[in-house]
Parts: sequence; C-alpha cells; structure tokens
Amino acid sequence: MSDPGGVSHLGYVPTSREHSPTKVNSARPVEEAGQSTVELAMILPAVVLLLLAVVQVTVLVRDQLELVRVAGVGARAAALDHDTAAIGRALVAVGIDPGDLRFDLDGAGTPGSISTLQVSRRATRVPLVGGFLGDLELKERLSFRVEGPS
Repeated sequence: MSDPGGVSHLGYVPTSREHSPTKVNSARPVEEAGQSTVELAMILPAVVLLLLAVVQVTVLVRDQLELVRVAGVGARAAALDHDTAAIGRALVAVGIDPGDLRFDLDGAGTPGSISTLQVSRRATRVPLVGGFLGDLELKERLSFRVEGPS
C-alpha cells in the first residue's frame, strides 16, 4: 500500500514540517490554547475572597463562643458578689483579659433574686466582612440567681 505521494506507510517517517509549532494538540484547536489560564485568572480572585470571608466568619464565631465563656465566668462571680469589680477579678483569675469587654449588671443583687449580666465587645478584626456588615459588636446575655451568704 502506498499513499498518494508514493511513500509506503510501513516505513513512513514524518518530516519536521509536519510537526509545526503552530499545532499545540491535535485534539484542541490552536485558538483554544491558554483558555484554562484565562479562566483561572478570572475566577481566582473570587475564590480567594470567598475563602477569606469564610476565615473571617470563623474568627467571629470563635470570638462569640469565647464571649459565652466569659459571660459564664462573670455570672458565677456575680452570683457570689454582685459587683462588676468581682467579675473582672474572676476573669483575670481564669486567664481572660477583661480590657476590651464591657459589663452591664442588672438586678437587685439580693440573695435569691434573678440578675442579668450582659457582656459585649467590639469586633475589630473583620476588614472584609466588616465592610459588608458594618461595625460589629458581639454581645452575650446571661441570667442567674444571686446566692445568699453561706
């Protein structure tokens, strides 16, 4: 068998002209070369922003859980001594810095009565999510029974 040019298929060796650099892949036309790179360059900023938003929301949730713990420690301290100074001392005793926390203690403070402690803190480490949600303040409210003298 021979091809129209008179060259046998059994001993056929392609010439360098047939492997021209303009043909990247026989399955993909030359016009589509680099399309994946362009698509990645277009979608990568959106993916990075989405990941940063997820990380920042995770930090906010962690800070809110820490505020729940602070409210629990503060309520236990206020149940024994109905004073915000006692709350601050109890937080320092368990290793929490009460510097940027605000405490609002409501209630009579008499033994057997119900009091409420609200702990709040401004969330400052949210540059990306904070731009969409505005200035965030985390709050936690906890009610407790004031204990009498033992």
